[in-house]
Amino acid sequence: IGLLTVAYSWPKVMVQVLNPRLWDAQLVALDRLLCFGVDPNEFLLTVFEGSPAFVSFLLDRYYHAFVLTQSIGAAWFLCDPRARFRSAFGAGFIALWMIGTWCYVAVPAVGPAYFFEDLPQRLWVTFPAAANGQAALHANYMAVQGLASGKETLIVPHFGIAAMPSLHVGIHLFLYMWAVFAKSRLRPVFLAMTLLTFLGSVATGWHYVVDGLAGAVVAAVAFCLAVAAAKLLRVRRAPSKSVPQSYNP
Repeated sequence: IGLLTVAYSWPKVMVQVLNPRLWDAQLVALDRLLCFGVDPNEFLLTVFEGSPAFVSFLLDRYYHAFVLTQSIGAAWFLCDPRARFRSAFGAGFIALWMIGTWCYVAVPAVGPAYFFEDLPQRLWVTFPAAANGQAALHANYMAVQGLASGKETLIVPHFGIAAMPSLHVGIHLFLYMWAVFAKSRLRPVFLAMTLLTFLGSVATGWHYVVDGLAGAVVAAVAFCLAVAAAKLLRVRRAPSKSVPQSYNP
């Protein structure tokens, strides 16, 4: 886990150094094309601004708890008593993070909260947890710029800004697809988590709609790799007699 964190965090936080071109304007245009001329970030923020306060509060807190929810989901499948399922899931999970990391470098984007000047103040009112996180990441982003220009400054490696693709969406979708493959009883839970994460990623200004769609593609690729690994391990290993065939985690 430590090595994965390093391999993910440092390239992400240094994206602006590795590839300074930003694609936000193109992603905004693509979003509006897909949504028939409507800006989805503006639309969803307006909807939640007019909703009861507890609704936006719950979505804000749910999205802010991403590290916890994806960690619990990953831990659940890594405790599977079937060794080949554990190994295959782990391989796919790592592949998802690595593919997503280098997509950040290939198509750099900071996301709606930083691209649209009017969003930050509105987000502070409706989604304060998201806005607080965005402010912390922006401070670190500016510190990286200072470091790149020769200034001595401290940076936080896990505070990188990169919107394309949305690994928040990708990871929860991967968990859902694996739940289907593993015949887990938690399939509805992971599906609900995926949909809420996609909604939250756009409403809170972290991501564009196309970021979530790209995250879904990354998740699908990682899932296919994980399934291939599971099938390969099934050929190489005899099935354990100690695990009932009807096991449903």
